Amino acid sequence: MNILNKIKFELFGYKQVHYQAGLLEENGITMYYHRTPLYFRDCQSPGKGIYFSNFFAWMGKIRESGMFPILNQISDDFSDGDKGMITNSSSIKIVGNAISGDVIEARFGLAKIVNDSTLEIFFIWKKLLKDGSYQDIAYGEMSVSWVNILSYGVIKLEPLPNYYNKFIDKMKPADKKLPYIHQIVENEFKSFTKGEKYYIAPIVPRRGKQLHEEIIKTTLEDGNSVGNIYFSNYSRWQGLVRDAFFYKINNTYFENIGEEGELIVTDSSVRHLQETMPFSTIQVSMNIIEIWDNSISLSFAYYRIDNDHKIKLAIGTQTVVWAKKDKNDHYLSSPFPKEYLEKLISYVS
Repeated sequence: MNILNKIKFELFGYKQVHYQAGLLEENGITMYYHRTPLYFRDCQSPGKGIYFSNFFAWMGKIRESGMFPILNQISDDFSDGDKGMITNSSSIKIVGNAISGDVIEARFGLAKIVNDSTLEIFFIWKKLLKDGSYQDIAYGEMSVSWVNILSYGVIKLEPLPNYYNKFIDKMKPADKKLPYIHQIVENEFKSFTKGEKYYIAPIVPRRGKQLHEEIIKTTLEDGNSVGNIYFSNYSRWQGLVRDAFFYKINNTYFENIGEEGELIVTDSSVRHLQETMPFSTIQVSMNIIEIWDNSISLSFAYYRIDNDHKIKLAIGTQTVVWAKKDKNDHYLSSPFPKEYLEKLISYVS
């Protein structure tokens, strides 16, 4: 941006510091970062905060943005339909809140390479404060593999192409888990408590009691250029099934602005077992694993419905806290509404 355009940009009220991308070094690791304001579409929660599944969608975008210098080569490899990349697993830990108008910096780095074909990736999200300092919002982890697509939904691991290896060598992979990611200091949600225990499912089998299920009819909108169902849809379906269950019990809490409390996700994960393609019919079931006064743990199972039988595609987990904002707009854990708690307990009694 030349100096005249920069001046005009600033005169309109924009700040270049809010729109940035680049590289940074931390703990000897090179990370790609991308900074942008949050918009209305990002903040769908009743209290106007980030809806948890957005973090999974952002993982995909920041991953691909960070690989932009070789994105054309990757696209060329994908164009014949016999090569692709699949997401094996993804998870997030949410430790803070942000609303539309806040500026978020997403960071992406490489933790390690496994068997020449699988990348373990980490993500960090930070909110840029007015004084230039940061507040931690969330971190995430992902495992992705380069594959040979043998047939519809059938894949085989394959070594990363040479150009891909040369590029990620520049990222200085840590070749280990990065412990500092799991030791975020500025944790807005650190005061959350579980409260009184009501139910914990047996360790074996760790399925819990089924609460609800939904049937998803997928289309091309759910896919990507590889041709399979894009990984972030699975987290979005977690929200769909969970919200449908609680909305049916009492929709009031979804129709206000969170002043009486709302569902806050503190962690979520998905592990993929098998790929599927657009126009698959998918059943998503939600089970209850733990019930506490202020918190619940959920598990999810994803199946493709093929005529009269089901094929398991993925499993997932989610921890949810009932929380209310204090006078300073900070979330505090609180007991679940009576009707929610009674309904949950009725399933395990």
